[in-house]
Parts: sequence; structure tokens; C-alpha cells
Amino acid sequence: MGFQQGLSGLNVSAKALDAIGNNVSNANTVGFKAAAVRFADVFASSLSGVGGAQIGIGSNVAGIAQQFTQGNITSTNNTLDLAINGSGMYRMSGGGTITYTRSGQFSVDKDGYIVGAGGQRLTGYAADNNTIVPGNFVDLRLTTTNIPPKVTEKSQLQLNLDSRATAPTQMTQGMLAAGQAFGGGTGSVTIAAATPNNQLDLWVDGKPVSVTIPDGTYTATEMATTLTTLINTALGTSGATVEVTATSGGLLQFTSNSRGTVGSLGNGSSISISASSATVDLGLTTQVGGPTVGVDGPPATGGQYVGIAAITFPLTVTKGQNDTFSVVVDGAPHTVTLPPGIYNDPPTGTGTPPADDLVGQINLQLGTAGTATLTAGVLDIASATTGAGSAVFVTGGNAVAGLFGAHNGEDKFDPDKTLSYTASTAQTVYDSLGNPHNLTLYFAKTSEGNTWQMYTTLDKGGLIGPTLLKFNASGILDAQTPMPLMQQYTLNNGALPLSFELDLTGTTQYGISFGVNQLLQDGYSSGQLAGLSVAADGTIQGNYSNGKSQKMGQVILVSFNNPNGLLSLGGNQWAETADSGQPIPGTPGQGRLGAIQSAAIEESNVDLTKELVDMITQQRVYQANAQTIKTQDSVLQTLVNLR
Repeated sequence: MGFQQGLSGLNVSAKALDAIGNNVSNANTVGFKAAAVRFADVFASSLSGVGGAQIGIGSNVAGIAQQFTQGNITSTNNTLDLAINGSGMYRMSGGGTITYTRSGQFSVDKDGYIVGAGGQRLTGYAADNNTIVPGNFVDLRLTTTNIPPKVTEKSQLQLNLDSRATAPTQMTQGMLAAGQAFGGGTGSVTIAAATPNNQLDLWVDGKPVSVTIPDGTYTATEMATTLTTLINTALGTSGATVEVTATSGGLLQFTSNSRGTVGSLGNGSSISISASSATVDLGLTTQVGGPTVGVDGPPATGGQYVGIAAITFPLTVTKGQNDTFSVVVDGAPHTVTLPPGIYNDPPTGTGTPPADDLVGQINLQLGTAGTATLTAGVLDIASATTGAGSAVFVTGGNAVAGLFGAHNGEDKFDPDKTLSYTASTAQTVYDSLGNPHNLTLYFAKTSEGNTWQMYTTLDKGGLIGPTLLKFNASGILDAQTPMPLMQQYTLNNGALPLSFELDLTGTTQYGISFGVNQLLQDGYSSGQLAGLSVAADGTIQGNYSNGKSQKMGQVILVSFNNPNGLLSLGGNQWAETADSGQPIPGTPGQGRLGAIQSAAIEESNVDLTKELVDMITQQRVYQANAQTIKTQDSVLQTLVNLR
């Protein structure tokens, strides 16, 4: 009879309706995977063999298959809502049990752990010192500790300095004025080669030049015009030029057209007159001196710089007024800073050298580079070497006039006076306590081609410079300016001294306006956790109030060779079984694992339209099986009624 077949049909249809009902009830469950009932027919066992006359005895449920297909992804406002776009499951830990889920609705518990709706903790890789440490799985935990400050160790700037710029007007020009009136006060001078009084030897910005004055009678103004033309012609294309003028009192005055301690040739803006046949008639007899370059010989001689006027002793030196001069010895720059006090010749103080020994204090700072001497009150600095490369040039400083009788060009840089520099920019750097400081860089164009001076200050104090920046003919910073430059500042806020590298590699000097192309440094202040972000590879990153970020861990996913072998535990949790195989871990986006999308959830993959159609189908199947039983009952009733 067909009761068995009809009854089995009712049973499997009921199971199918159960599965459909469960799917429909979880249509809004995040990460839910729909189930489908699989059927199989049933045949009775027989010892008499098999054949075409064998009739089945109904059907049964062969299994419940989960449909691990992708659900729709919907955006949310919660950073810790994580959707897997692809295959894979989250690994969860709770009470010593490991479970797996597709539901990515996470939050943070009171202890800082990332947990699911059931309280299980999300697992992954830990982070150490902003680096993900793969290997052992840990419960992912967020820390709200402030990120510690980092002192600035490296600063990098790339700029363009305008090659069309000229030296700042605050820089002064080197000059020399005659000590006596032109022509002894007669107002005119007759120049004659036979006298002879037609030769004038001088140095302009460290370059020697000799001119021969044509025979004739000259007024002071005429001589000034003639000398300007002769000297500039002799200087040629060196870059140095001069202007000679006559004062109303009949005194000649020589002025370099360059400015500052660099000048047109790197030796400062300066004028020096050497003893020559025209110096007496031109009123220059007290202005003899200046630099002399060494020669190879024989005999070989050394370079020296001789003052053009005697020093008046006792000499009072005051800090910041007349205590400093710059000198280039054999191409190497030196800065001599005299201790404040009263200096005598000969010295009368004690000590080594005595405190009032001017020559001793200068030699102490020059070291082995050169030697200072005094002869009849005239200061002389001589190089320690001999030959054509031996040279001494006094390039500037507030003590030049008093020590050497010369008026060399001075830089007169002042960060508060915009006319003392060409361009400036600023950058924030950080000390060991995370306090910000304003590093300001000032750039001053010099009179020498392709050469700039750079000054730096920290919070408008601690002036460093000038530092020479030299460029080649292509506008590229050349090897004469080694990088990086060390910046060192002493702080009074309890932080350690601030010392960092300043790298200007990539800075150019082109004929366009000054501009900053790159401004980088590696320090930062302390920061509070302000937010989170989760990358597609599962990396959890803390974002801090100081603009920095720090890795806190990485979510891992697992896959199974047979996900239908997993055991459903409820609460969107699954457990590993022998049928599922062991979990295969990996980072999101790796291999066959999907990527993670933050602030999104994966909806249930239940298709309501399909489920409702299946429900109707199973309802009809159920009715048909019931009809089979009803028909069998009628047949049986017919047999019972036979007489």
C-alpha cells in the first residue's frame, strides 16, 4: 500500500517548509546564510535481487545545505561594522571556544576588546611598535593610551630660490676713503709717467687690480670718473665692480658695488689700496694695506692681510658692537669673537693668553690656520701656508673698522627686518616633550653669483648662520654645500636639547619666484585617540588628534574546504567539525579570501521572492502527498467492504 510513500512525502515537505520558514525569519539577520533541503528517494532492501519490478517506498531528507553565497553589502555609520566581500569567515574566541561567523557587527567592550553581538572576541594578529606581528592569533584589543611624542630628528625642505634676486639693501658695501685731500688740498693733480705718479694698485672684493692713469691734470671729480672707468675695465668680467667718487672736501672715496661678507667673489665686499706711485698725490698714503696672495716662488711666500690703519690702544671691546670679524684663510672661513674687555699693547694681564692680549685671543681662535701679529699698532694676519693657494681675506664683521681700519661690507641680518633677507619660510618641529617650535629659515641673496646665505632661528631665538648655499650653472645645489646640515638648539622648557638634520637636497635656483615645493619633518606631539579605520586587508588603525595614526592589529579570516560541514551553533556562530576540515587562516584579500569593507554589513542572502515561490511549491507537494494517503485509504475501504 502507498501509505509509507505518502507519509514520507509529508515528512520531507514539512522539513522543507521548516527550512523555508527559517530562511524567511532570518531575512534581516546580518551575515545569515540561507539553507536548502536536499531530498533522496528510498528503496526497500531485497534478498531476491533487483529488477525492473522494484518500487520505492518514499523519500527522506538527505541533508540541509547552507548557501554560502555573497549577501548584499550595505553601508553604516559604525567603523567596526565589517563586511566580507568574498569568501571567508571571522575567527571568534569566547570562553575558550573558537567559533566562526560571517556577521561583522562588532563593538568594543569595557575592556577594549572587539566583540560580536554574543560577546565573543574577534581574533587576529597583534601589532607592536606600529608593525603587524603575524603568527599567533590574539584577541584584538583597542588601546586608548595617548600616543607618545616623537622628537624631530630629520627635516627636509625643497625650495626654489629666485635667481633674479639681488642682495638685500640692508647689507652694506665695502668702502675706503682717502685720508688726505686730493692733490694736497690744491684741488688738482698732474699725472705724468715720468714723475712717476701714474700707477695705482688696489684690491676690489679680494681681486687684485693695477691701473695706469693717463698723463694729464685732473680735478678730484675728473679723477674719480677716470678711476671708475679704469678699475672696472681692469676687473673685466670677474663680477667685481667699483665706484669712485669725490666728496665736497676733495677726498676720494672708493666703494665696492657688491654687498655683505660674501661680496661678488666670496671674499667679502671690500676695498684695499696697496703702496703704489699714485697714492701720495691721491691722498691715499694712510690707506696702504689689505690682502697679499702668496706666490710659488722661489722663494715661496704666504698670503696675508695687513690692516690699513693702526689700532688705537687701549681698545675697548663691547659684546655685539665691535667684538667679531670674519676671515677666510686659504679658502676656509673662520669667525673670531673677542671676549669683551679692554685690550692693551703690550698686554699687561695674566693668563695664557692674557685676557687683554688682542693677538693672543685671535691666534687662540685661528688655531693652526694662521698667525696674527702687531707691528706699530697695525694688525697683520698671515696664513700658515705658502704658495699660490695661500691667501687671507677679511670679509666682514662689526670689529673690522676698529681692528683693520677698513670698512668692509656687513650682512647686518636681522630676522625682524625684511630688508635684511630675500625670502623666508617656516616649519614646525617638536622637542622631546612633544612641544611644537617654530623653525624659521631666512635666505639672503649675495652679490656673488649662484650663492645664498641661510639663517635659521627657533622661536625667534638661537640664530644659526650664515650658512652658504652654492648652486651650479644649472641652478642645482652643488657639492660645495654638503647635506644634511645639523641644527642644534638649547631649550628652557625642560625638554632635551633639540638636535636634528636639515636637508635641502632638491632645492633649486631658477629664474622664477621663490616657492616651497616640499616641507617634511618626522616629529610630532602627543596625541589622543580620535577615531578608528579598518583597511581592506583588515588592518585596524588608530587615528590620533595630532594627525598621526598607529596600527592596533589586523583582522584575520579563515576558509574551509567544506563549509557545509560546519556545525551551526546559533547566534550566527559556526563550529569546526571533522566534515568541514581544518580552518585555513589568512589576511583579507589574500588568496581566495575576500577583502574587508569597513562601515558596512553583509545582509542575509535570503531571496524572499524565491523562498515564497518555494513555499507555494512545497505546500502543493504536501497536499499531493496527503492526497496519496487519502486515495490509499479509499482503496483500503473498498477491500474492507467486499463480502
